[in-house]
Amino acid sequence: MDSLLIQRSESQVKAKEVSLQSYESKVSAINDQIDAINKSLGLKTKQVRNKILQVMAKLSSDSAEAEASQNNYKVAEEQFKRYEELLSKGVISKTDLENRKVKVQESYSKKIAAENKITATKNELLNSELDLNATLQEYNEKLMKAESDKFSTISMVYETEGSLTKLQNQLSNYSLRNTFYYVLAPQDGYVNNMAIKGVGEIVKEGGMLCSIVPIQKEQAVELYIDPVDLPLIAKGQRVQLIFDGWPAFVFSGWPGLSYGSFSAEIVTFDKVISPNGKFRILAINKTDKWPTAIQIGGGVKGFALLDNVPVIYELWRKANGFPPEFYQPKNENKQNGIAKSK
Repeated sequence: MDSLLIQRSESQVKAKEVSLQSYESKVSAINDQIDAINKSLGLKTKQVRNKILQVMAKLSSDSAEAEASQNNYKVAEEQFKRYEELLSKGVISKTDLENRKVKVQESYSKKIAAENKITATKNELLNSELDLNATLQEYNEKLMKAESDKFSTISMVYETEGSLTKLQNQLSNYSLRNTFYYVLAPQDGYVNNMAIKGVGEIVKEGGMLCSIVPIQKEQAVELYIDPVDLPLIAKGQRVQLIFDGWPAFVFSGWPGLSYGSFSAEIVTFDKVISPNGKFRILAINKTDKWPTAIQIGGGVKGFALLDNVPVIYELWRKANGFPPEFYQPKNENKQNGIAKSK
């Protein structure tokens, strides 16, 4: 297997991720382009429609002007005919008739000009309508092309996502295979004993390789008491400890005067008796700082502290053979709402 296979696979995954981001950015850019085309189409069509309205207004004005020119021409022709009758009767001169004929020609010229103007305006209106259709067709083609590019890019996005998922799956498989070169413990710790020694040894499936001692994050001690002493034990009760290897001078009943002992607090105890015929209790460090050199499996001896009583009371109790006073923590009395009298 290639020693750089995982690194190369990671590079392929990163390259494919960059490609995917590029395609997504392209889709976003095409969406912006489509929005811009739609806005431009709206403005352009509005401009062409406004021009069509202007040409239609101009056509209406030219039509009115042409109609007026037509009426003027008819009036001029009728007047010319009457002038001919008057000339035949000798009422007017021939010069007057010729002047009237000139006016008829002028009216006819204006009539023709007005008709030509109407024709030009109609052509302009037709051209404006053609411009509107051409504009709509042009922008529709642009929109269709942009939509086609968009869907093609979206298809590339999906294809790239599929390729990326495949590469990520391959990378995960390669990484998992790479871990097969090593046997990892389920938790952090120190190697205590090696079951397989030497290089190139054959390992059987399910066989033990080594024993590991977990890293100590919170220290606790394990103590065993006789069943007869179990009623004297409660959670939160103080215990004095003596660790193997640390000299201690203990004064029974006087923890403050003892030297080399360390205090602890009971956090729990078993509800079922242990195979050795005793009950196990667990105590943790709460106040004193325990020695940093103590390790798992070291020996320890514990002394449970009962209630604080006057010395005369303790002497009287021992002289009469009474058992130690059962100590009930104050917080439990408060929780239960019961104050016990002793």
